[in-house]
Amino acid sequence: MSRECICSQEKIYRVTFDGGNSGFYTVDFCENCYLQEDKKWITRVEVIQN
Repeated sequence: MSRECICSQEKIYRVTFDGGNSGFYTVDFCENCYLQEDKKWITRVEVIQN
């Protein structure tokens, strides 16, 4: 499952979370949303190259 933050800024981080029984999922974030995100369940962070 892949999602992205709801703002209209450029997405620069692809973050993989451990969703427990639901499995892993990814979310693409802009810098502002990434800085505000709870990082407790993050398993991987990638910088998206444009």
